[in-house]
Amino acid sequence: MIENTSHIDKAAFIALHRISLIKRSIPIMVGFELVFLTVLAVGLAYGITRPFLWIVPIVYPVVDGFMIWVRLQSYMRSDKRLSSTTTLKMTFHDDGVDHESHGPAGESKGRFTYASFHHALIAKKYVFLYQNVSSAYPVERAGFTQGSAADMVALLKRMGVKVVGRL
Repeated sequence: MIENTSHIDKAAFIALHRISLIKRSIPIMVGFELVFLTVLAVGLAYGITRPFLWIVPIVYPVVDGFMIWVRLQSYMRSDKRLSSTTTLKMTFHDDGVDHESHGPAGESKGRFTYASFHHALIAKKYVFLYQNVSSAYPVERAGFTQGSAADMVALLKRMGVKVVGRL
């Protein structure tokens, strides 16, 4: 059994939120680009957009710039929407992970199987356990009360979780 009690500060939440915001923004921006270029190509092929072709160099950068501005505003304001500190206690067993969190948003308890983790990312102060591409649980590397970060990483690898980075 490996046990960790992490005191997750606002900086870790901001980093996680900004990473997930960037990961969510890229598909939206690429989708917008593809739709706009498809409409333009179809319109040019059928001769529909030729009278309005002069609008494209004006409207396209303005709309694109506005979307980038909205995403940057959300990115920069992300620290104002997040709470200050949360305590996350995780206990790693051979058959799963028990978690318990206490913070301003409330309390929660539950159990994960190792199959529910997409991958683990090792950072300077935390090991992030991702359930999908954008949502993760931060595990503080210095917060182990039983075992160590190396023991946890070895257990994750043994259970088939992809681990990115080194301790």
